[in-house]
Amino acid sequence: MARSYPAAQWTRAEESRPHFAYTTNYLIDAKSSVFMDVEATRAIRWAEVGASRTMRERREKRFEIRPDWLAADTTYGNAENLGWLVEKRGIIPFIAVIDKSDRNDADVLHDIFRDYALEALADPDAVLVIDGEPVKQRIQ
Repeated sequence: MARSYPAAQWTRAEESRPHFAYTTNYLIDAKSSVFMDVEATRAIRWAEVGASRTMRERREKRFEIRPDWLAADTTYGNAENLGWLVEKRGIIPFIAVIDKSDRNDADVLHDIFRDYALEALADPDAVLVIDGEPVKQRIQ
């Protein structure tokens, strides 16, 4: 694979060597087992979710094919995507939900910090406090 391929990036699975890769996403009609569409993306979750939306919209626009339901793996089970499917598109999702409610790792802490940081940016007089200690704001 050429390193100039726009959807490729360096990636690594647990305990493996980094490699240059991309992900192929498929839209398959479960009843007929026919591939309806394919889209290559970077090997990251948000790009894969975006590709699934692109493929569904492309099939609907070109062939007027609109699914009543959709089955997918947990990659597509985030709240934003599930809400889009149900509320905006009226599609019944058969997708395992990504549940991070009991996690206490760096990813969750990053999300919490991001929320606090956004609050601090919105209010210049706000004091950002993490673990009981005020965090100094730096303006560059």
